Amino acid sequence: MPTVTLPYAPLTANARLRSHWSAGHRDRKRFLSGILAELGRGPWWHRTTRSKGRVMEVSITVGRKRLQDLDNAWSSAKGAIDALRKAGWCFDDSPKWIKLHVAEVKAKVPYTEISVYEE
Repeated sequence: MPTVTLPYAPLTANARLRSHWSAGHRDRKRFLSGILAELGRGPWWHRTTRSKGRVMEVSITVGRKRLQDLDNAWSSAKGAIDALRKAGWCFDDSPKWIKLHVAEVKAKVPYTEISVYEE
């Protein structure tokens, strides 16, 4: 299934909470445009019934200079997950439809790698 590597990391959870709401909106919009540019529209772009959805496994690896704790790592991945849902690569972002794996690695240059698999 598709994998995309984007040349930026998502906002940290603390940065998102302490900034204006538009900063989080820009972050989600940046991920949506990057996913659409690399992968295009997903199979559930035009959703008609819930019976057509399949459980998807999403793996997000974020490279940062300074690592976060596990709670913040999961929280900062929310923008990428919302972008996958809007692009149609995940039917819904609830635990019923998505199995999520989030990891952070130390890197000199920030990046985000997103892989989507059918379970």
